[in-house]
Amino acid sequence: METLEVKTTNLIITPNDSLFFKEARPMNAKGNAIIESEKMPPLSTLLGAIKAMIGRQYGINFQELTQAIKDNKVYKRDDVGINFAELFAFNSPDLAIEHLKLIHTPTKQLLYKAPAHLCYNSKENKYAFLKPSKQIFQTDIGYCHLCELPDNISPGYKPLQNAYLTEKNYKKALNYQQPSKNSNPKFADKKLNELAHISIDQIITKEFHLGIQVGANRQAEEGMLYQNNHIRLKQGFAYFVTLKHPKELNIEAGSVRLGGEGRVAFIDKIEIKNQESSTDKTNSDKKENINQNVSINKTNCNKIALILNKDIPAMDNWMKLQGFPYAKLAKPTDCRIPINGSDSEDYLITAVLPKSRAVGGWDLAKNRPRSMINYLSEGSVYFLELSDASTEKLEKGENIFPADSQLSQYSQVKPYFYTYWDQPKPTS
Repeated sequence: METLEVKTTNLIITPNDSLFFKEARPMNAKGNAIIESEKMPPLSTLLGAIKAMIGRQYGINFQELTQAIKDNKVYKRDDVGINFAELFAFNSPDLAIEHLKLIHTPTKQLLYKAPAHLCYNSKENKYAFLKPSKQIFQTDIGYCHLCELPDNISPGYKPLQNAYLTEKNYKKALNYQQPSKNSNPKFADKKLNELAHISIDQIITKEFHLGIQVGANRQAEEGMLYQNNHIRLKQGFAYFVTLKHPKELNIEAGSVRLGGEGRVAFIDKIEIKNQESSTDKTNSDKKENINQNVSINKTNCNKIALILNKDIPAMDNWMKLQGFPYAKLAKPTDCRIPINGSDSEDYLITAVLPKSRAVGGWDLAKNRPRSMINYLSEGSVYFLELSDASTEKLEKGENIFPADSQLSQYSQVKPYFYTYWDQPKPTS
């Protein structure tokens, strides 16, 4: 495989119609129930649409390209020296989505999924943060720490599910401060200004559709009707993508077919400026995170909360959805799990994991559906205890995970944020 010099380009994807995203199972797999669309598109779906747009821009014959991928042959165009058969292959390292967010287009503000350890009390309109319990519990998977709220906190706090924060409020959450509704942009919908967090239902609406299932020959199958709920982004919202691609490849604006029914969306470039880019770098009490300039209070603490900044495949053993793979070997007095090999001094303590996503796809080379892969959701939180050396490397922006780890596979946008979980009580 040839080595290509890559760069990243920010794209905005604005749907012209309702959209429908689902896993690779057929429409009749769920019986008579109404099939719900995913709120956020799978990265593979977006990347496929972007590849189609690039292919049209460069005059690629997709039938010839598919055959070249199957035969492991070179496919190039006269005006560019890139081997598109390698570039468009599944899991190509040179063409990938590194970042997917919702964006408020009038203000160009990105919305970050609320971290899973952030809880909200609707009666008091206050927020609190889960952290690992001091006590070790015996469970059906072995001994482990669970998560708990701070002592002496009032009842009524619940985890925020499918909620989003602006960049300013996300920074406050990383600093264990109360998010503020004054940090929201002035949305056209006044309801969006009432709370510091924004529910996904305030951004996306459902639309009921009735469809007819078609077979392999594209003919309607008799009696096979299905019901589903499409999604539609409300006015002023769109999808934001950071695309890694070869420098030689020029990305131009264009329209694409997106989602399960091929609805039209428009893709264009966009420049994003961080809302708080004036962080004082000379302040020794501040540590600036290279991801979107999100900053955290440095407490000289080895207890790190790692927060996923995107959906990633559950490939690393210690990150898998099944929980704690080595917990049955843990002792009642020490149930820490090494994350960088058995001799490592870096440990997983516990985690807060939202529901994972099952993502499939189509294998062009084998002409069949791909196996389903569980993706860990953006906002998942892992509570770690790191060695002094790993903590120092992390604070310097260096990678502390093995080269084959999903957390190491990025170009410019890291797939995680971090903060310190052994913090004082949240400030008002």
